[in-house]
Amino acid sequence: MKSEDKAMKAIIRGELPEKRVMVGGWIPDPEKRAAEKVESEEYTKMMQQFRMPLFCPKCNRLMNKRLDRKTWMKMQVCFDCVIEMENKLRVNGTYNQYETKKITENKMSWLTDIKQQLIDYMENYSDKLEFSEGEFIEEWSGGYKKEDVKIVVENTLRMIDRDIEDCKKEIKNETEVCKP
Repeated sequence: MKSEDKAMKAIIRGELPEKRVMVGGWIPDPEKRAAEKVESEEYTKMMQQFRMPLFCPKCNRLMNKRLDRKTWMKMQVCFDCVIEMENKLRVNGTYNQYETKKITENKMSWLTDIKQQLIDYMENYSDKLEFSEGEFIEEWSGGYKKEDVKIVVENTLRMIDRDIEDCKKEIKNETEVCKP
């Protein structure tokens, strides 16, 4: 018997029906509630790294400009703080070192991305291609042999690894000019 039917019969008999309050998201088991709370807290802590706060943690200015979002993702301060920091570096005469370090870090990041793309390409490379169009399956072959491609990719990966090591040495040699 449904709860609505029970309530109607109780009203007909002159009794007060049983009142139920439904609360969404409530879990009756305390252990499950505790586990869900821990999981929720972990998620919240993780998301705090990616959310831009309303005010800059360094200068307490309101961060509501488009450029603030970009500088927050890279340097965790507002755009105005980055401008002030770079201006101080120019006054001190250390801006060229800072600029070289940033360019080298970007180069190293790009090389790391290219390396990963080459590894993915090599894992998925096949000298035979199959295309299906409706009921027919076409096989194309005659491309480069997998062994030849593997040799070229391995040589390229060695060159990229050497360039990445050079970038790491260059960054290490640069003095710690600034941190915002």
